[in-house]
Amino acid sequence: MADEGIFSSALKRPLDITSFGATRIAGVADDDMPLIRTLMKVWRQRYPRNLIRTGYYGAKEGFKDFGISIPDRIKANVSACIGWPAKAVRSLADLTVFDGWTYPNGEDVYGLDELTDMNALQMAVPQTVVSSYTHGCAFLTLTSDPDSGDLLVTPRSAEWSAALWDGRRNRLATALTINDATSKGRVTAFNVFLPGVVYQVTRDLYGGWTAERYETFWPEPTVVPLVSDPQLSKPLGCSRITRPVMALTDMGFRTLVRMEASAEFYAVPKLWFLGMDEDAFSADTWSSLVSSINAISKDEDGDSPSLQQISQASMQPHSDMLKTIALVVASDTDLPVDSLGITLDNRIIELSVEEGQPQPQPVPQRPGRRQAPVARDLRHRGQKGQTTGEDRERQTP
Repeated sequence: MADEGIFSSALKRPLDITSFGATRIAGVADDDMPLIRTLMKVWRQRYPRNLIRTGYYGAKEGFKDFGISIPDRIKANVSACIGWPAKAVRSLADLTVFDGWTYPNGEDVYGLDELTDMNALQMAVPQTVVSSYTHGCAFLTLTSDPDSGDLLVTPRSAEWSAALWDGRRNRLATALTINDATSKGRVTAFNVFLPGVVYQVTRDLYGGWTAERYETFWPEPTVVPLVSDPQLSKPLGCSRITRPVMALTDMGFRTLVRMEASAEFYAVPKLWFLGMDEDAFSADTWSSLVSSINAISKDEDGDSPSLQQISQASMQPHSDMLKTIALVVASDTDLPVDSLGITLDNRIIELSVEEGQPQPQPVPQRPGRRQAPVARDLRHRGQKGQTTGEDRERQTP
């Protein structure tokens, strides 16, 4: 069956969505081409937004300034410093733990424990869960090793995958996974999973696509989706990094940068000299400010200049605004506000506890209940794969 090796070349830039399209692929049945073209279109449409969410998860989003109060020198040297999107993802992902399999009679007749160890599922499943909460869904593909014939379970991010949902049967209809690309982001290999069939597609030296067809003897695509918060309008899930969370992260970022800009002015007292010529100041203003002894002579009329110090602006409005933003993030993500780096007034917390008011907490039941069918599906297909893997033969259309 098709190989799911991922990216033999190290990518230094995003994938080129304009390079991923085809009107015809040699080796693909004509009846399957419409689905493949649709999958390509879905990936091209979803990839930019998935990249944005990946950026927010890794705190690599750009600074969105209004161009009003932040000096250009400070604006040019700031980088993202708020990890709320990652906190929204990890808070639930860390509650989902894959401990292995439980067998009704206590015997592993299909060798699932060996399959788990061979594919390092104890490490792969948690990573797939994190990806699922980041983008709304992630996938585990089941293929066979081209050399040994062993069943391989490969985690795939939505960044390099696309899928279609069968609403009538309430299951995955078909899926596509990108396997390789050039250093410039040009896609060169991908797999397509259809009921009973897998196509391994590669690009030749002339830019054309060629496919090899493999029969799976399974009535569904050999892909297991991990879906976060599925809905009727979005059966393949919704990301924990919602649009409000991204917008609130931008607001918090701006607030911290404003605090940084205010701190630069706060660190140096604002002094006004009345009745003094500008030439009296040295070029090294900072040395004059920190010097223990400074002297200024009278002017030519014999008048002494007067000194006035302007009180600094308070940092409290910035802190209050950041706290308000964090409270909205906590409301949107069901997180306790103290996990976002904000400490509420002790009196408010005491009253809440005394009155028995529930504290905001992540919901631990949801991730476990949502991912339990995934484990059953993976187990079922793994059992089927173990029994039929030796009988699979390569087919050509």
